[in-house]
Amino acid sequence: MNIQSNGSRWAGEEPATIAELMEVLKVEILDPVFEAKRYGCFFYKLPDGTYQAGGNFQSVSHVFNINGTLEELTPLKEALEAARKRPEYRKALKEYKASEKAKRDKYKGSAVV
Repeated sequence: MNIQSNGSRWAGEEPATIAELMEVLKVEILDPVFEAKRYGCFFYKLPDGTYQAGGNFQSVSHVFNINGTLEELTPLKEALEAARKRPEYRKALKEYKASEKAKRDKYKGSAVV
């Protein structure tokens, strides 16, 4: 497993542990931009056959970018799936999509100079 980033840390500090990230997932709302913009819905397979978990949260900065095998990352994958099913996240995703649609509709048909 390779933890490229996990949590807000000062330069040179060790990233947070997976256990810490899983605790944050229980109480904070994921940032829906990672799903709405199709960045992989927080967990996806890479071309080399490994997997990546990546994202951030809506109201606290705890960026995570973690690569590994499916076996290594299964507990994190399950925690991410549970976080995406929380009503607070579903609401945030719906609001984000509505906001993006309103922006597109506002500028639809306007000329770019």
